[in-house]
Amino acid sequence: MQTYLERHRQEKERKLRVFRTLMSTRVRKAVDPKHTEALNLIAIEFYKDKPISRAASLYIDHLSSNSSVPSLQAWVEKGDDLLHELLYQMGTSLGYPEIDKVQIKRQGHSPILFLNYDNEQAQIRRRILDLFAGKISIPIHPVTPPNPNPPIGPNPHG
Repeated sequence: MQTYLERHRQEKERKLRVFRTLMSTRVRKAVDPKHTEALNLIAIEFYKDKPISRAASLYIDHLSSNSSVPSLQAWVEKGDDLLHELLYQMGTSLGYPEIDKVQIKRQGHSPILFLNYDNEQAQIRRRILDLFAGKISIPIHPVTPPNPNPPIGPNPHG
């Protein structure tokens, strides 16, 4: 009996870890590897929970293909809706019925500094790839170094 209770407790803790990770990465999901890791664990940790498995499959399928929508904005919004549904199903299953879809959608926080940092990192990566691909070059401007041996002669100040 003790082994069963311990195994059940460990199982719930693993599920909670996946849920917490997805909740904490829901705003910056595209740039956070922890989000992807947690998504990949759903098939293992929630394999008996059909509503969660189905919601996860829909979300992951959506992330894997963006060709069925006319605009990027619509694709992002649909992905957000699918993620919110997944998180809602997980929260309900794990005993958090007070967490509703509005809370999941509206109460995530990511400072603008993070967005700026992510955009700068992406821009740097793109420029380095362009450099290595030969699409751009590093501008080089010749500079005349100062003369290391100034002329020897009378000192006009002394």
